[in-house]
Amino acid sequence: MKEAKKLKHKADAMSEKVGKSFIYLEAALSFVESGIAMEMDPQTPKSAYTMFSETVVLIRFILKLRSYSDPASPASEKDFAILCMRFQSLLQMAMFRYKREAALRYSRTLTDHFKSCKTSPSPRVSKATSTPSQMSPMASPASSSSSSHSSATAPANTVALPQAIHQVASTYVSITALFLSAHSVWEQAEEMAPKGSGVLGELDSAIGPLTLLSTMSAVVRYTRQGLHWLRQDSQQTH
Repeated sequence: MKEAKKLKHKADAMSEKVGKSFIYLEAALSFVESGIAMEMDPQTPKSAYTMFSETVVLIRFILKLRSYSDPASPASEKDFAILCMRFQSLLQMAMFRYKREAALRYSRTLTDHFKSCKTSPSPRVSKATSTPSQMSPMASPASSSSSSHSSATAPANTVALPQAIHQVASTYVSITALFLSAHSVWEQAEEMAPKGSGVLGELDSAIGPLTLLSTMSAVVRYTRQGLHWLRQDSQQTH
């Protein structure tokens, strides 16, 4: 943890964006290694989740430092972005796995609740007549206006959602959003891969490709080696 903070502070003080992003990514790797160590400690598993979550925020910031989205940007920019995106995606998958059992419970709770809800019968509406009955006096303009106003402002039939169910639904959505975001970011990285230099393909061959089921230890090893190679390439081109 101390090393991770030291690296982050070092990056904070830098102005050159490429070098700054490299140091930040190195710090992110150190933070995740701290999170992995926390996972091994039965007293701090929740701290690991928080560490992964904060690292995702850092990676998003790192990506903003680079110009990978510019069509004219070099392949090396794409390589770095792909490396970061895969890292982010798999961190979010790890976070989802922490919450998966809770998501399943919430899903069952929501399913049971909505199954138990009974649709209220629609109110019976009397058929209006086009002309007033001869036995009934003509309604006055005032009473007609009042009746019309009352009808217009009557609330529509609504189904009240219990506060507890609302909270369950909100939490369920936030957990499943991790899964969806992880897949979305992974797909963005895959779409960008053909625009890279090919160095990450070599990394796949050397270390083994990552998948959405890769462990965090495998992610750190892959990302650290990729960072090392990209740094070397950057130094050779400057």
